Amino acid sequence: MKRPALVSFPEGFAADAIHDSYHVKQWNYACGGERGKRFERKASEFTVGVLTKLSFSKRELDIYQTDAITGHLCKQAKKKP
Repeated sequence: MKRPALVSFPEGFAADAIHDSYHVKQWNYACGGERGKRFERKASEFTVGVLTKLSFSKRELDIYQTDAITGHLCKQAKKKP
């Protein structure tokens, strides 16, 4: 997901933490290919729900709503713990 250069703080930081916390559920997480993008979309769907309940700004919601549709790939695959 391409984030604007200036991330709102503390909302942007909190939203990133919420998004990444979902990956804990995906213990077999892999960043590559369609599987990785699917995981990112699911994590962003989860994030949108939380941000909505917490009344986050439209800016933060838009970022994760877009990523829930498109997904993104991370720079390198993460190894299983």
